[in-house]
Amino acid sequence: MAIGDFYWSADEPARTPGPPINTRRPLVAGLIAGLLAALVLSIVMSCARIFGLSSLNLELNIGLILMRGQLEPNTWWVGFFGYLCGGAMLGLLYALVFKAGLKASLSGGVVLGILQWALAGVALGLLPRPACAICAPVYVPGFFGSNLGTGSSVLFGLVHVTFGVMVTNMFGSSAAARDQMGEVRELRPPEKADEFKRRAA
Repeated sequence: MAIGDFYWSADEPARTPGPPINTRRPLVAGLIAGLLAALVLSIVMSCARIFGLSSLNLELNIGLILMRGQLEPNTWWVGFFGYLCGGAMLGLLYALVFKAGLKASLSGGVVLGILQWALAGVALGLLPRPACAICAPVYVPGFFGSNLGTGSSVLFGLVHVTFGVMVTNMFGSSAAARDQMGEVRELRPPEKADEFKRRAA
């Protein structure tokens, strides 16, 4: 019988199982999922600004924090990098939550996304006014982006809930693949080899 990367038959003893699955893989999967989800949502927010649907600019807000309120030509890119790093760290946090027992399901992703939206919305309102000469509303978004209009507030909520769903879905897919690989690596115990040979005969 050939399955995956090992071969076993009734005419030979059971082989030693392959190396155990790395328990750090779920954390890596969560980190990568968070990074990819943040990248996708950054593109979505950029498109919304281009088409005039929203002025939400989380990358710029993060850049202003990292640049100590100074608006420079590279402020957005600094914030973009910080946004991706934050997405990766959130993905890692999601992985820890799933490892603790929460099922990586659609409902779990929505719940985590809503919780993330609530915390981020409050934090957004607590941002200090940047020390730049031009302080448009985009630099002081207010709680849940309220200073940016209804469209931006709605987009702010959708971004975080979508992030939760995307990370959960990618993590769940990765976990299913690991479970399948784990089943492949489970070989029959050596003490049952003789019994299996008798049944095969």
